[in-house]
Amino acid sequence: MTLRECFDAHRGRLAGKVDHFFDVYEKHLARFCGTDVRVLEIGVDRGGSLELWQKYFGAEAAVHGVDINPEAAGFAPAGCKVHIGSQVDQEFIQAILDEHGPFDVVIDDGSHLMPHQIQTFEMLYPTLSEDGLYICEDAFTSYWQEYGGKLRGADTFMEYAKALVDDLHAFWILDEDYSPGPFTRMTEAIHFYSGAVVFQRKAVVEPVYVLRAGETCSSVEIAELKRIAARQLEKPV
Repeated sequence: MTLRECFDAHRGRLAGKVDHFFDVYEKHLARFCGTDVRVLEIGVDRGGSLELWQKYFGAEAAVHGVDINPEAAGFAPAGCKVHIGSQVDQEFIQAILDEHGPFDVVIDDGSHLMPHQIQTFEMLYPTLSEDGLYICEDAFTSYWQEYGGKLRGADTFMEYAKALVDDLHAFWILDEDYSPGPFTRMTEAIHFYSGAVVFQRKAVVEPVYVLRAGETCSSVEIAELKRIAARQLEKPV
């Protein structure tokens, strides 16, 4: 079943998602269905979302939730583990990672506050499995004042994520003060959707320019193609 089909058939605990998020999730998460995927969702509420992930990923999945409200522990579906604490408490998060990590999928649907979204990402993203996914859900709060948001506000998660686009391209940036860092080397892609940002982990090496030529190419043409390739990767001085 697709995630949308799971949701439409859901008759358990209260669960709610922005409608077009189902297509976003399906695109990125379908490969984990039927596997022993480890999932951490921040923000439990009444446990409906955890129940939904269980149904979608299957019996082999390990689904965990984090919530600051002690009452959330009582909404843990059978087979799920709910951890009570703050999403920005580093010792608390580290204890979860030590016992249950690394996670393959992290979904931040927690406080939606700007500092919390940024701090949670910085704590958890580097700890993901090598091909893991990090999803900041409801990222539209970057535009809502009550959550510390503001259009193009310097301290919002959305502006923070936009800046990471530069880090994604660090191998191509010619400024001598800008060099590839850990984020560049561990991130394959950043996907921006209306209200959500998805980060795809993957070990990244410095890009190379490759050529292929058939028998119809003369030695002169091949030599010229090699010169073109060299210029593509040459950094001007």
